[in-house]
Amino acid sequence: TISDDIGIATINDDDGVVYISIAGDTQSEGTDLVFNVTLSGMSAFNVTYNFNPADLTATTADGDYTITGGTNVINAGSTSQSITVATGNDTKLELDETFEISLSGVVGATVSLVGTSDYAIGTIQNNDAAPDLFIDDLTFNEGETGTFSVSISEVSALDAVFTWATYDGSATTAGSDY
Repeated sequence: TISDDIGIATINDDDGVVYISIAGDTQSEGTDLVFNVTLSGMSAFNVTYNFNPADLTATTADGDYTITGGTNVINAGSTSQSITVATGNDTKLELDETFEISLSGVVGATVSLVGTSDYAIGTIQNNDAAPDLFIDDLTFNEGETGTFSVSISEVSALDAVFTWATYDGSATTAGSDY
């Protein structure tokens, strides 16, 4: 007589924890930035995560970059996926600008805390030339005050800083002309 005709086997999972991380990118204005989302190893299950952008010095309102948050899935057996972000190609001279993509709501993996993070920085490098500065010629009578006008060829997000000096021509400082 068989008193127990069912045997139960238990398989202990020894594959270890699968970690998820994201790496940023740096590109010139007008070039897509690619954020790589990576798992530390293959998972037998799909890994789902939310991603969300956040303005730092770059802003979506100014057209510096274009992306909305969403949910992605790294399919079982895969170890990476990319999030591509389009950048605007403006004509303003400005400093390099940054924004952030963060991961949240991760299911099927653990956010890595050693050497990586749940967010990454995208850097948009300025590719615009500095505007030109112009100084107007000036004619005025001795004894009067002359004021030179300086102008810039286009609006800039940065201050226009320049050094000026006077040089003797037919008028001299030695002759007290100016």
